[in-house]
Amino acid sequence: MNTIKKIQNEYPPIIIGVVSVAVIIGHAFNIQTIKEIVSGAVDMKIATAFLFFLTYCKITSQVKNINVIAWIIIAISIISGYINTKPTADQMSIAEGVPSLGTMIAFALIFTPAIKNKTTGIIIAMIASIACLGYIMNNNAMKLYIPPISTAMAIHTALLFLHAAFHLIKNKNVI
Repeated sequence: MNTIKKIQNEYPPIIIGVVSVAVIIGHAFNIQTIKEIVSGAVDMKIATAFLFFLTYCKITSQVKNINVIAWIIIAISIISGYINTKPTADQMSIAEGVPSLGTMIAFALIFTPAIKNKTTGIIIAMIASIACLGYIMNNNAMKLYIPPISTAMAIHTALLFLHAAFHLIKNKNVI
């Protein structure tokens, strides 16, 4: 495999894996600078970090049949967010407030096996690109912030989705 193809295949999953583990550590030790990239920006929720770690496992074929685990995390995130359940960080719960609907839609696409890679990648790229533009243009609606329905997508969440989308578009039979 030539160097460019190797970078295209290995770089996005490695970034996704490293950042997701870093954010999980940031939540475990309450290190705010790891949970957010831009000071004052939306931090990545721990459930999102777990889902990105599962995404890493899925696209690198490290773990088979993780869709059910991912869907349980997605469901808990959505349900607990809308019934105002906000467990403390000490409980290390995956549920902590209203999630970003853009984030949950993108993860739902990743963990729905019936959808093709390229289609999934394009849709996720569009969602993440809109959120990134929201940060560039300082537009909350483009960040997918729609109170009380959806929190803004964290900037590093959007960037990781762009990595995942790139990987899904370039590779066949990943998900």
